[in-house]
Amino acid sequence: MLLSDDQIRHLESSDFVVETQERVLATSLRALNQVVGVTRLTPQPAGDVMLYVADEIWGVERKSAADLLASYAGSRMRCTATCALCGGRGCQRLTSQMRRMLDNYDHVVLFIEGWFGATECDYIQTAYRTHQLLWHGLMNTLSKWQHAGVELQFSADVQHTAACLISLRDYWQSKS
Repeated sequence: MLLSDDQIRHLESSDFVVETQERVLATSLRALNQVVGVTRLTPQPAGDVMLYVADEIWGVERKSAADLLASYAGSRMRCTATCALCGGRGCQRLTSQMRRMLDNYDHVVLFIEGWFGATECDYIQTAYRTHQLLWHGLMNTLSKWQHAGVELQFSADVQHTAACLISLRDYWQSKS
C-alpha cells in the first residue's frame, strides 16, 4: 500500500484518520473522545476512514442507504475478466471503489447507514421511496463483496457509525 507522508503521520498520531469531506463523522468521533486526523484519502487508497487495528491498516467506507443505491445503480466501468467482484461484466462505481480498497488495505469495512428493505415485488424500499432496483440483485452484489473480503456493517446514522467504529476497533484490538 502506498500512503502519503501526511496519511502516515495522521495514522501514527490518531485513533482514526478521516477523509476531509467527512466532517460530520470526524465531529462524531471527537464527541466520543477519539483523536481524529483529517486528510485526503482519495483517489488512493480510497475510503472515508483509515485506522490501525491489531497490526493491520483498515479502510472504512460509509454510505447512506440512498447513496448505496445511487452508486449501485450508477454506470458500469471497464473491468478485468479476473475481477473477483464482478467477473469482468463491469463494476459499478462503488464496486470499483471496494476493489481499490481491497487492493490497498489489510481489512475493508463498508458501513451502510439508514433503513432499507424489500417490497413484496422484490424492489428496494428506503425510508422515503421505492427504488426501481431489485432487492435480490443488491443482495447478490453485497454477498460477492463479502466473499471478496469486504466486511459489512449496518448502522442507523453517522453518530451510530462513529460508536460502532470505536466498538469494532476495540473488539479487534482486544483479540490481538
